Amino acid sequence: MVYMEEIPVQKFNIRYFILVGILLIFSNLTFHIQYRSSEALTGADISCIPLKIGDWQGKDISIGEKTKDILETDSVLMRTYVNSDGKELLLAIVYYKDSRVALHLPESCGLGQGSRIIERTKEKIILGGEYDFYANKLLFKSDKKSEVMLYYFETGNIRTSSYKTLRLNMMINKLRSKSNSGALIRFSASIKDDSNKTTEMLKQFIKEISPLLPEHLI
Repeated sequence: MVYMEEIPVQKFNIRYFILVGILLIFSNLTFHIQYRSSEALTGADISCIPLKIGDWQGKDISIGEKTKDILETDSVLMRTYVNSDGKELLLAIVYYKDSRVALHLPESCGLGQGSRIIERTKEKIILGGEYDFYANKLLFKSDKKSEVMLYYFETGNIRTSSYKTLRLNMMINKLRSKSNSGALIRFSASIKDDSNKTTEMLKQFIKEISPLLPEHLI
């Protein structure tokens, strides 16, 4: 409880009003900065995404604080999935609560690890009618291995391969006072025999998991 001493009307002056106004503006601005900062770091609980997806069993990979600092978010999921045939893939989700933060695209991450991109296309993911969408496909090659990667973005009810579309819809949602969150969703696997077979394996897994993701990316 805060008590304020009553001041006679005649003692009010213009400097008093200016001082009170400045204090109110500063207090309001500080509150919003602290609220937006904590909101951006909190994000969704993507750890609740199921470990068991059809024939696939997942296992979480620990994420270091340095990686979270670089990505500017605590909401990062790295998980391997293995099926009964011994096939393995990697799921990575980077979630941002605030549209002001720029996502780190997989192209730059892969090149930073010494790989080179030898193919860049798009793959259609068929979920049925209006739910179909396209994912970006990257084929990486290094001295040690070759890898197929499929990735796309989600914000609200939008699922897209375009980063520009993601950013635009995040800003529109913000103007409409809706959730302006967004996520990069990435799937990758090493090529054991044929890149097309590896791509089809990833696409099949995406078909199984993508309908489950929206409820965890609010």
